[in-house]
Amino acid sequence: MHYGDSIKISGYPAGRRLFELLKPERYFELEQRALQFFSLEKILDEASCNVDFFGLKLRKYPVAEISSEQLESKIDSIVQCLKSQNVKIRQRCVVNNIERSQACDAFIVTGFERNRYFCSEADVIVLATGRAGFASTELMIGKLGVEKEAPNISIGIRIEMPSKYLSRPYKAHKDFKFSEVFGMFKVKSFCFSNFEDAGGRLKYCYYHDQFDRNVVMLDGHANFSKNGNNLSRIETGNFALLVQLPRHFDLKWLNAVFIESYYNLFGGKPIFSSLSSFLEQEGEIGSVRPSVNDCARAAASQLFDPDVLNSLRAACKKAVESIAEANAVPVADIVNSSVVVAPEVEFFWPRVVVGDTFETSVPNLYIVGDAAGVAQGNLQACVAGLAAADSINSNN
Repeated sequence: MHYGDSIKISGYPAGRRLFELLKPERYFELEQRALQFFSLEKILDEASCNVDFFGLKLRKYPVAEISSEQLESKIDSIVQCLKSQNVKIRQRCVVNNIERSQACDAFIVTGFERNRYFCSEADVIVLATGRAGFASTELMIGKLGVEKEAPNISIGIRIEMPSKYLSRPYKAHKDFKFSEVFGMFKVKSFCFSNFEDAGGRLKYCYYHDQFDRNVVMLDGHANFSKNGNNLSRIETGNFALLVQLPRHFDLKWLNAVFIESYYNLFGGKPIFSSLSSFLEQEGEIGSVRPSVNDCARAAASQLFDPDVLNSLRAACKKAVESIAEANAVPVADIVNSSVVVAPEVEFFWPRVVVGDTFETSVPNLYIVGDAAGVAQGNLQACVAGLAAADSINSNN
């Protein structure tokens, strides 16, 4: 969670693997506590969700939206609560190693805070790192011998188009998520970033040294602020289309093939092309640009092998046709006003072997949130954190 962002809270059946791990009664008890953490009593069902959105089968689950102002207040309240309990908060801190103490049954944690070295001892460790700590987390749990399984990596593109066209998908479902097999692969929509017709922001994720090369990826957030009142309109919104790769496309492949190609071709910086050129259709190729500046025009097709590219194009074509039909406009209107920005990479966390308390195979080492590789999402991360906290409290 970051200042300036709005977030979505997605309830069950989103996060199905988390639900299966915790079992129904335990899951729903933790979900209710997690909702209270976000100052929500419940998530209203998506009563308006269409099972069929003009040929696309949407996943149906409840969604709540937290405005950027509400989120900022929540982050501030967490920090103040911790400080009031004399909890030391390290800021601008990088943890670079965790190891077992030879002298006692504890962990030794080392790193840098504002470029100053520190060394601490801890009886229990909870890793809840985000994307910026992906590689360092992997390295640390690898050295500790934590059991894990290969991830289901997804790669793809993000489509940006006028926000007015994404109002209808938003009304069908705030998260507008579908999953379908196109060609050889399953393709799903991801991270729908539009609030009504007020648009969404396209953002870059700076991974620095988390991969073998310094690269920049993509992210998006709905333009949801001030509880939906007095919004300054953003003219565009966006959503991702991701191809789910088979398990043999592992982290070694991601770094050695995909990331390396991205770096060699484009210097590790996002690229864009018109949607018409990505689909190899006739259109106004030079008429549209993305809402962000630090990217160059290039053919996104160069990043993907033919089978992946065919699946992405087929999914993109169907999504655009459905959106055009929902807006009662020609498909060409959507195509000629949209851009493709690439690449998008998700779900690259290995799935750590954890029990229903999120304790790993190493005693007193817990891992929660995205880093566990079980389920992504703010509510799901909170549920996992509560399960770990309950376990730690019961043992002390």
